[in-house]
Amino acid sequence: MQKVIVALGSILAIIGVVLAIATVVPIQHSYIWLNESFVIPESGYYTYSGTFPRPITLHITFSVTYGGDRSVDFLVMSWQDFQKFNASEAYEYYINPSRESISSMDTRWILPSSLFSTHFVWDNQDSFESKTVTALFTVEYVGSFLPRLALLAGLLFFFGGLATTGYGMHPPTKSLAQQTLIIVGYILAASGGIFGLVIGLKLVRKENDEDKFHGKWMTIIALIAIFAFLGLLYLS
Repeated sequence: MQKVIVALGSILAIIGVVLAIATVVPIQHSYIWLNESFVIPESGYYTYSGTFPRPITLHITFSVTYGGDRSVDFLVMSWQDFQKFNASEAYEYYINPSRESISSMDTRWILPSSLFSTHFVWDNQDSFESKTVTALFTVEYVGSFLPRLALLAGLLFFFGGLATTGYGMHPPTKSLAQQTLIIVGYILAASGGIFGLVIGLKLVRKENDEDKFHGKWMTIIALIAIFAFLGLLYLS
């Protein structure tokens, strides 16, 4: 039975390590932000705006599929400059990826961290005929394989596995009350509870080897778990 409990504890600890590692392993993510066809009116413009997480790369693809010379001015600007553009005042735009007289685009643009709200403008004000544009914008970013919540689960599995291993290495043989105290102490220690540390320190002072063993094991788990969960709380 002891070997079974120790093996179970080892498996739980390994699962915890795998979950924790999976939350810090970087992986490429992507999602489609815009996938639409729209009409730019004659002597007018069409715009989309969005706020994106940082840092990201925006894969911009579009083509003018209908209308005369099939070319437009593509302008990327901040919210403030778009207000100036809309009011026919002097404005600025990002040189990259903006283009003049373009019929199609396929480029990747790393958004600057200073740009809060981004406006994408297809300007057709120099033309007397409408144009149809088909656009596909994909957001690409590097994130973790699993969300931060998985790290919490990983820590619980890891410390729970250590507690189970400790219990299995020296199963308590005393009274039911003492066995219950040790089990509760391990649970509190594995979950980062200060009372698990208190119970562990109490058991360390006992004279028999069984209580001392569980007390030392419990104290070590509790100390590491407390700092680990405090660190996770600080990072979040």
